[in-house]
Amino acid sequence: EWPLKSKLDPKVYGPPESAIIKEIIELEIGGFMTVEEGIGRGRSKCTTWIETNNRRLPFANDGLVLWDILKQWVTNYVNHYYPQTNLIESDENSKLGELKTLNDLIGIVTTIIWVTSCDHAAVNFGQYSHAGYFPNRPTIARSKMPTEDPTNEEWVWFLNKPEEALLKCLPSQIQATKVMAILDVLSNHSPDEEYIGEKIEPYWAEDPVINATF
Repeated sequence: EWPLKSKLDPKVYGPPESAIIKEIIELEIGGFMTVEEGIGRGRSKCTTWIETNNRRLPFANDGLVLWDILKQWVTNYVNHYYPQTNLIESDENSKLGELKTLNDLIGIVTTIIWVTSCDHAAVNFGQYSHAGYFPNRPTIARSKMPTEDPTNEEWVWFLNKPEEALLKCLPSQIQATKVMAILDVLSNHSPDEEYIGEKIEPYWAEDPVINATF
């Protein structure tokens, strides 16, 4: 539903209408905004945008290779447990709008695995390297920019002292430090982190077909 609207109290948080409009979604990410929009569409939708924007996404080439690897594994897994399409239709655990065929299930499972592993890792672990220098991605603006409904006095002040206007808008030292600390934690690997494909689940190992596929 467009435009997007916040459910927060407008008296506290301001107008409910989001600045994110449908045109921005279509322009920036090709309309691929939610999991629901990606379900059942496989690589044709989920990764086509990455392929066409790979100059802006350093992880794109490796990410697409991993997509193909994951999809092949998921295909083997799904075909083993659902050798016929009618088994999908009769499975009460797979009652989902767009889930009607084996390819639908393969696309959904591959998307979930890829987004929560490859895509998330690319977005997550590089956060501090980029946003640790907070002017790159300030998390809050303490004042409006001079171009937003400026008064003559504000505009003259901005032209004379642009550095002061920028510093007034950027987060305070304590605000920036808190965010930097959080991003530093998020960007580090956990000491007990598990990696996909590193350790097979015991019940998978019991099945010779799945064990061989793994």
